[in-house]
Amino acid sequence: MRQLTDYQKGFILDFFFKPLYNNYPGALNVGESLLTEGSCIVPDVGTYIFQNTPSLQQFNTVKKVEDKRFIGCVEYVFDLEGFFNSYYLRRAVAKHYDRLDEDYKKQTQMKSELFQLLGEEVSLSIEDLRINQMVYHKDVYYGHEQMKIVGLRENEVELEGDWSGGTHNVCQRDWVSLEGVLLTKNN
Repeated sequence: MRQLTDYQKGFILDFFFKPLYNNYPGALNVGESLLTEGSCIVPDVGTYIFQNTPSLQQFNTVKKVEDKRFIGCVEYVFDLEGFFNSYYLRRAVAKHYDRLDEDYKKQTQMKSELFQLLGEEVSLSIEDLRINQMVYHKDVYYGHEQMKIVGLRENEVELEGDWSGGTHNVCQRDWVSLEGVLLTKNN
């Protein structure tokens, strides 16, 4: 069984099991057990915790526990590998990544604005940039034309956009120095 990091486990619990908490107060404990052990034994109260949750229902099987130590209990067995390959998990990860990406952009923008207050420029490193990120560059119309990063090297970025300043309305690419990259439009 695959070992999950604390962050991965927390993400799955928050996104898939936490919404069940109002109807099933033990949902997070059940989720923790399913993610770490692969199964969980719970009292059979006549309701199936995942009955209204298609994203989890298809990966859980329920069976009566025959062991005399667990009278009136059922066992949930979780298909973790099937869940990892599911559309539901992929969609949740994509949504979460988009939210993290937005937070990252806001924090980087705030950092830049704070340093502008001091009259200093923020020098970006290659770790601050990502493919498909929209940026400006000092050497492209004085930082007024938005471009998309399509390539990264140690000291250079490949930018894609309209290098004609809108006169030819064409999309072109070129490598430029990392030093001139701006996250916000130059004033």
